[in-house]
Amino acid sequence: MYKNGIIALINIILLINVQFAYSQDLILYHSNYEERIFKELKNGKLTDTLGFMLASNVDFDAASKMMIEEQLMELIKPLVKRVEKEANSMRTLRKLNKTVASNYLKNYEKLSDFSEIVTTGTYDCLTSTLLYAYLLEKLGYNYSIKETNYHIYLVVNLENKDVLIEPTDPYYGFVWEKKYIEKRIANYRADNIKGEDDFLASLNLDKKINLLQLASLQYYNIAVKQFNNRHYERAVNSVKKSMMIYDCERNRLLLDYSMEFIPKLSSSTLK
Repeated sequence: MYKNGIIALINIILLINVQFAYSQDLILYHSNYEERIFKELKNGKLTDTLGFMLASNVDFDAASKMMIEEQLMELIKPLVKRVEKEANSMRTLRKLNKTVASNYLKNYEKLSDFSEIVTTGTYDCLTSTLLYAYLLEKLGYNYSIKETNYHIYLVVNLENKDVLIEPTDPYYGFVWEKKYIEKRIANYRADNIKGEDDFLASLNLDKKINLLQLASLQYYNIAVKQFNNRHYERAVNSVKKSMMIYDCERNRLLLDYSMEFIPKLSSSTLK
């Protein structure tokens, strides 16, 4: 009886500690590399964009980031020479699209992370958009990243026309005719309308975001996976990382939803 009382007291203390930690701005990092990246972000001194894009993977560090960077720069070396002769060229953009599609868009998998697309060719709309955007910046193209409830895509702004890149379609994702661009965008917007049981149904996202905001949404995806596996405390930690860069409706919904489960989960351990 006395022993059971001690165990119950310990569980109550743990419950209080969990609730306290997740009501504060406490964020846990899985590596010194990730923590350094976030510290630089917080201080407004981040110079390693690719490092942030890879930091969500516990197996990546500065050395492995450099290897990926060298790989990507080697990939676009012929395109850099083209851009030096003719900036914002449709032909170079088309070549970039084919290069990315043939080398990296191998296997579609929802909620994959950026490290997977650059190592195994496993991608989703977020990570393939990240890759395109990173390389477009290196080549000096003007572009916009568009976020909807369930999808992310790019529009590249050339001198006389726009080109839509559907990042999950390695074969027909390069769209330059205006009527087809408008049709694609209409379909993306229509997909925002989902059933009431979807927790994103209250949103109607159709907005531009920047490269860092997009990269931060990897932590949203991680949080979704953790939530689905009932690791609610981890989900809260991950979504808070995303919110450090991109405090948006999507993140706030998942944070609030995850927080609801933490007391319930911890309370059950008292029984």
